[in-house]
Amino acid sequence: MNKPNQTFPVTPGPGAGILLLIAGLLLAIMIGILTGCRSAQEMVRMETVEVLVPVKEPCPEPPEVARPVLPLAELDSTSAPADVLRAYVSSMWLLAGYAEELELLLGAYRPDTTRISE
Repeated sequence: MNKPNQTFPVTPGPGAGILLLIAGLLLAIMIGILTGCRSAQEMVRMETVEVLVPVKEPCPEPPEVARPVLPLAELDSTSAPADVLRAYVSSMWLLAGYAEELELLLGAYRPDTTRISE
């Protein structure tokens, strides 16, 4: 019969491998969660940063500037060479004045770079 202090081999049942696998996975997930939370707390650093943001300002429409009537438009094919030369010179002066007037009027719409260097 049975002797006292005799040991019997224990064989695991069919579901024992699955239980060990689930227990190992749970343990690994818990360790990952605990170490992940700890390292995230060490990496977070609060710092205040001042950021300059452009502010939208209303901008009026640019004024209308009438184009000059050029003397070259009044020339025809029978005009004398001296008249053509005079028309070209006066057209050049009119266009230079027109360009200067445009530059002055549109200069107000260019960004002011003196305020940025504060």
